[in-house]
Amino acid sequence: MMSTKDLAELERRKYEKIFHHKNYGAHSMGAKYVTHITTRQAEVPEGRAHSIGDFGCARGATFPALMKAGFIVYPVDHVNVLDKQWKGLRNVAPMWLGNLWESPLPKVDYGICTDVMEHIPEEVVAATIMNIRESVKYGVLWTVAHGPDMWGRVIGEVLHVTQKSKSWWKMEFAKVWDTVEVLSTEAKHTVLWTE
Repeated sequence: MMSTKDLAELERRKYEKIFHHKNYGAHSMGAKYVTHITTRQAEVPEGRAHSIGDFGCARGATFPALMKAGFIVYPVDHVNVLDKQWKGLRNVAPMWLGNLWESPLPKVDYGICTDVMEHIPEEVVAATIMNIRESVKYGVLWTVAHGPDMWGRVIGEVLHVTQKSKSWWKMEFAKVWDTVEVLSTEAKHTVLWTE
């Protein structure tokens, strides 16, 4: 069996290849769900929480919606392909490089992890969920795809390596989160909230 460090390197190389295609990662599924996080923010007893980790941020496509909502964004990914427009801004922290299952992650109030978990190898899904859980104080918005990816063919690789049902993902999240709420289910993906 491959070590988690070797697995991380294998995955990192795959994404370095795919990100040479300028349209890969240019759009975010999560942007349209940011209002759900701001609704939850209003429920925080200590007042409005301000930081959010974008776990698997890629190029930063979700940043405009997060910044408009007043968050300080912590970009996290295992490859640094963050668009230059986000670097050096007051409300965007420096890029946090590392894999999601074993690298230390920034401590934040909220998290968003959209179109990422299906890319995580199944053998490290539980570790990834736990690592993000330990990083986040309040809750995380997730979108998870259930089918094959379209981009992998471009580089001769499979990108959606963990294709599982909504119920499987719900069970995995419930192992470490007290609340797992399905916000939306479509044929190709599910949107969940955990806290």
